[in-house]
This record gives sequence, structure tokens and C-alpha cells, in this order.
Amino acid sequence: MNSDQVIADLVAKRTANTLHPDCHTEGSVAPMPVGRSEVLGVEASLGFKLPPFLRRLYTEVANGRFGPDFGLLPAVGDKDTDLVSVNERERQHGDWPSHMLIIGDIGCRLYHCVNVQTLGFSTFLFDADTAPENCTIEQQFLPVTDTIEEFFAAWLQDDLPFPSHPESVA
Repeated sequence: MNSDQVIADLVAKRTANTLHPDCHTEGSVAPMPVGRSEVLGVEASLGFKLPPFLRRLYTEVANGRFGPDFGLLPAVGDKDTDLVSVNERERQHGDWPSHMLIIGDIGCRLYHCVNVQTLGFSTFLFDADTAPENCTIEQQFLPVTDTIEEFFAAWLQDDLPFPSHPESVA
């Protein structure tokens, strides 16, 4: 499925009022998309441009709150749970890699992330809770898909992998 098809399928779900996060309450609906100026503000706050496909999700599909688990973080809105706030909160720990952008909060310090330095913007699951004790922060990022487009295409097809840590890390 190419990026245009993924966007079209997500927009069709929003139009049919069936676009929501996996963990949703009855009757919840994804918000409307945000404007380019809001995305530019988010990018200025983060200090880098969002991956092009992520920018399209926010400006063509919805302001987050759809997708796996609790959904894509909203670009703007709630100052505790929006894209900038969640990423700033993790960066305050001091060891959070600057190239890993949190795009979804699963709960209990589990996150869906995008590596903003890879060509296809590969996605990862950050799992601090079940990592072996001798794990570095970099080893707590488990690969999910090669591109952010594949991540949402897999979610649309109910085929998104959920990786787990190996028993021990050398």
C-alpha cells in the first residue's frame, strides 16, 4: 500500500466516523486535521521538521487520536498529551535520543516512536518496563516497521507487529 492509498483509506475512515484509536470509548471520533501553520509551530517547538508522511497525517487526516493503542498523539491541543509536550517530558530525563520522536503513548512508559534520522522514518516500540536490567536506552527501542507509512498500513490491515525484548541483552 503506497502513502497516498494509506492517507485515502484513513480519510475514508474519518469520513465514515470509524477512525479512532484501538483503545477508544464508544462514540469517540478523530478530530479534524490541523492547518499548515500549526504543524510549522510544532516543528519550531521540536527543532526539526516532521517526517513528510506524519505531516500529511496531521494536515489531511486528523489531529491525532487515531491508530494503534491510544492513537497518534495530537499535534496541538492538550498541553499534557500533545506531540511537543510528551517529547519534551521524555527529553527531560536527559538520556532520550534526539532522533527518536514519540508519536504514540501506549501507557506505562511504552511509546510508538519514529526515527527522524532514517531515510524511511522507521518506527520503533520503546519499552522500558520489560527490558532486561542491563539494557541501554538504545536497546529499549524495538524495531516495528521500516517506514511510518508501513506502520499505519499495517494498523489499517490489523497486522501491526508488537515486538518484545529478547530474554537477555549482552
